[in-house]
Amino acid sequence: MKPVTYIGYCRSSTSRQDNSIESQQQILKEFVSRNNAVLEQVYVEQLSGKKKNRPELLKAIRRVKSMKGAKLLIHKMDRLSRSLAHIATLMESRVPFVACDNPHANEITIHILAAIAQFERKQISTRIRDALVIVKQKRGTLGSPKIQELASRNKTHAREFGKQHYATLKAYRDKGMSFVKIAQTMNRKKIPAVNGTGWVDKTVARILQRGPHESYEDM
Repeated sequence: MKPVTYIGYCRSSTSRQDNSIESQQQILKEFVSRNNAVLEQVYVEQLSGKKKNRPELLKAIRRVKSMKGAKLLIHKMDRLSRSLAHIATLMESRVPFVACDNPHANEITIHILAAIAQFERKQISTRIRDALVIVKQKRGTLGSPKIQELASRNKTHAREFGKQHYATLKAYRDKGMSFVKIAQTMNRKKIPAVNGTGWVDKTVARILQRGPHESYEDM
């Protein structure tokens, strides 16, 4: 029997080691090895699952469609999206995909899991909104002059930080280094990070994606 050919897709919006691009790629490789399949290529993206415009995912889908019998392979259902509508769109496009954590899921199972994931995301948003209300009640208006002044200073600092290190990070990236490897290199060279706690792949990705003239808050 001819082995199944998979096109992999990895997405991460966090610096957690258990959810990094590298760990996802390793899971895909182990899945393919266990099932005597072939992993033809892996497309990767570093961005939030809330965003529907994901060029690398679209490339992976087009690649699957161009290959007879190929399937899209992801390490977990939530790597595709936390949006039920988005997963439904993928299913309607008739692109076969398999999740390593639930390889035998059928269409009904996938819809249920996606609905649960979307519900959890809404619950998190609600809790954050409620927490902000409590903060406003206890500490005054969040948009007070002092807070706005602090936000402005942080934005200026982040922008200058990005401009200072963009060229170095781009040079490493041009050499083929991953975001994680670049972060490790910056830490090894003891180059101070913007938050003072050390470089992570998320910081590297944001600086490179936004360019040397943008702001880099939330790094």
